[in-house]
Amino acid sequence: ITGRGYADFPTREFVRRIFRIKSDLPFFYLGDLDPYGLEIYINLLISSPLSALESHELPFLTPLGLGYRDLLPVHGPGRPIEIEGLSKLNTLLTMEIFHPKTIANPLCQFTKNMHLKLRIIERELRTMKEVGRVYEIEDISKSTPIDEFIGQKLKQFT
Repeated sequence: ITGRGYADFPTREFVRRIFRIKSDLPFFYLGDLDPYGLEIYINLLISSPLSALESHELPFLTPLGLGYRDLLPVHGPGRPIEIEGLSKLNTLLTMEIFHPKTIANPLCQFTKNMHLKLRIIERELRTMKEVGRVYEIEDISKSTPIDEFIGQKLKQFT
């Protein structure tokens, strides 16, 4: 299912309805390894303040990949991060969800699984800043057919 970039409420609700019917199925997120792709994943995991009337988060989404650990050695250097992307990256790293006091707060409603997902996102953001490179799904398909890449990633969950 594609959300055409930033997932709109109807797409989120559709995924939530599928989850209510088949919660035993795994649900994965695959997006670009750039500040915008990680922001989309964060917004899918955690409801936006704009959705105050109803919960629209999808905390059951598991990141399928793109991650620096499996991209750099196989798929080359990626693309240089642009100025706008670096600004977005710095903004994301200052989000309260990555602040140690937020995580240690006993009133914080995040599950251990959510903490793990947020740690993964934070690690990827910090690596992105250090490396100064980003990847888009299209970059992967230049060296590995995307269906093969997804198949390899899914094997990690079986």
